[in-house]
Amino acid sequence: MKRLMRANLVAIALLSALVIGWAAARETCTAEEKKAEPRKAPAFTLEDVDGKKVNLSDFADKIVVLEWANPGCPIWLRVHKAGTFRTLAEKYKDKGVVWLAINSTHTSDREKNRKFAEAERLPYPYLDDRAGTVGKAYGAKTTPHMFVLDKNGRLAYAGAIDNDPSGRKEKPLNYVDQALTELLAGKAVSVPKTEPYGCSVKYAPLGDAVHVSPPRAFHPPTGCPTARTGRPAGAPACPGGMACARHSRSRGGLPRVTTA
Repeated sequence: MKRLMRANLVAIALLSALVIGWAAARETCTAEEKKAEPRKAPAFTLEDVDGKKVNLSDFADKIVVLEWANPGCPIWLRVHKAGTFRTLAEKYKDKGVVWLAINSTHTSDREKNRKFAEAERLPYPYLDDRAGTVGKAYGAKTTPHMFVLDKNGRLAYAGAIDNDPSGRKEKPLNYVDQALTELLAGKAVSVPKTEPYGCSVKYAPLGDAVHVSPPRAFHPPTGCPTARTGRPAGAPACPGGMACARHSRSRGGLPRVTTA
């Protein structure tokens, strides 16, 4: 009996030490993540609704906003119908900010995109990424999922459009608006990453999709445990430290992104 109690005490002590160690490592890693320099955004070339090729490199020295879109997603559609994307795009257009909407839904095509863009009179390019190459290169998880690139082509912000997933707040904090204001003022983005909300991006089923490497822009430093898995960065895990069950389509030996 005494031996069993002693063994239990030792196990509890070891578990406590592990938890304390993980928390300390996570605190250190969080500080390191905040200090880490943003990485270059993956280059890409996609076609708009008229079949014109749009290259990210065409917008060198400009701030670029990437909006992952899907008209079939009720959450994205709610934000779109509220005029949130359009208002921001028009607000910053004369300040040299480029806005690009990207549809990575595998069942979409250029004609569907064209009809939607014309019906909604979109004031910015609407790009076809049905193969999912660009979406996976950026690690786009939801519609909407927003990315802001600074004038040097680095990822300055990634995450939700705002802090209002339910759409019920009277005065939500718009993270993209905040990031753009700070970048144009020559400041670092105070909130470089948030958790996106919305419908999952409807990539092609496993076996049909074009796989690409996940982005490295916001990965924790090597050796740091990720927030949700507890694995050190570099250990087998899915993009953004999410459970692999939720991102099984992105696993495996994936080649670098190539777009056309």
